[in-house]
Amino acid sequence: MMIEKVVVTFFDVGRGDATLFEIYDEKNVYFVVYDTCKSAKSHPLCDYLKDKTDTIHAIIISHFHRDHISGISELFDNFEVKELYLPPYLHSKTNQ
Repeated sequence: MMIEKVVVTFFDVGRGDATLFEIYDEKNVYFVVYDTCKSAKSHPLCDYLKDKTDTIHAIIISHFHRDHISGISELFDNFEVKELYLPPYLHSKTNQ
């Protein structure tokens, strides 16, 4: 695959993170999500992706705080997710 262009979009999700990488090669576009934001009635990442694709090629979760992972169920409910990358889970009071 020869990458021609990468578009990075940072979503304003209040407290939390959601970043989308759109990776273009000569024939395809690949969608990679880094963190999924906090779950909400309005999920800006889902709304944006619905106009572009029905497939997310990868979701990468940085850590298990709610404001980074809680929106993942909306992504799985609305898109085919090809791969999921998770960090090791260590139970502690900081995993909130």
